[in-house]
Amino acid sequence: MPSTETIPDIKDIIPPPEIPDPERSGILLFIAASAILIVLSILIFLRIKSHKNKRESAPIDPRKASLDHLHSLKQRYID
Repeated sequence: MPSTETIPDIKDIIPPPEIPDPERSGILLFIAASAILIVLSILIFLRIKSHKNKRESAPIDPRKASLDHLHSLKQRYID
């Protein structure tokens, strides 16, 4: 039997084209969206925290501070 002779009724098997899995793309999209939301929430939290620190550390009026100090000295002298 000659092995090089082809039979006209038999054809080579062609693998089917690869179809992307829709589940995989949905999972990747969910992971990407979750990561973006986490990063944005952390940035917002840090911004709010820094604004609170800035408000609490407002500059002290030197005139008012000196008057308060003098008032406390006067109170100690009177007592």
